[in-house]
Amino acid sequence: MGIGPVFLINAVSYLAVLYGLIAAPTGAPREPSGPQRDGPWLTEAFRHITATPELLLPITLIAVVGTFGLNFQVTLSLMAIKVFHSGAAAFGWLSAAYAAGSLTGTALAAHGGQAPTARRLVTATAVFGVLEAALGLMPGYGTFMALLIPTGYAAVTVTATANALTQVRAEPHLRGRVLSVYFLVLLGGTPIGAPLVGLVSDAFGTRSCLILGGIVSTVSALALSSLITERRLLDHPRQVAGPVGAPLPGTPQAGTSGRTPSAGKERFTR
Repeated sequence: MGIGPVFLINAVSYLAVLYGLIAAPTGAPREPSGPQRDGPWLTEAFRHITATPELLLPITLIAVVGTFGLNFQVTLSLMAIKVFHSGAAAFGWLSAAYAAGSLTGTALAAHGGQAPTARRLVTATAVFGVLEAALGLMPGYGTFMALLIPTGYAAVTVTATANALTQVRAEPHLRGRVLSVYFLVLLGGTPIGAPLVGLVSDAFGTRSCLILGGIVSTVSALALSSLITERRLLDHPRQVAGPVGAPLPGTPQAGTSGRTPSAGKERFTR
């Protein structure tokens, strides 16, 4: 059929997305529940992000992973053509394997019921980085395609967890602006990452793109988690060190009264 009809079929598929947007129920806009400050709207959003560690972590991490790790539209085509010396059909099967893992991860994320946490995000990102680096070491087409399935699963787990964590931690009256920053760094990294992938491929080989992207993703997850945990300790010097996403010391657990013996009626919030 050629390449042109493929674009046309893909364009028709967007009718389902448009139908979903049209059919989505819309209610009356609610009044902002938080204080409104003077100045540019995004300025307040950036201030809120930088002041909230569990917003700063997912947005910063997605910026790094989106730029260096999530470039599979480029890397898969390079692997199919330059490494495995195949054509469009082989590239299609590689894309399908990655999509199968992503679809599985999306379905499990939707029905799993697990609350998004910073610890889960860091773990998923580290696993994704390891899998991506391992892809660059796969010797044959079959093993490469097989490993793409768990890699796609891990990738969608990272993005879904980061997205949910950003929405949960953002103040209601700032959620829209915070999400706009999130998607800016997620999608805005592609124009930077894609040329870098091409440069690295020409200089060091196609496999090095995957290995380097995986290493950067894993290291950034561990480093950012450590830095933001240290920042929390500096902001709360009396608290005991704990991983990002863990309950703060003194925070009541489910089923407790939320009171301390000496605090009387004072309530502690997370």
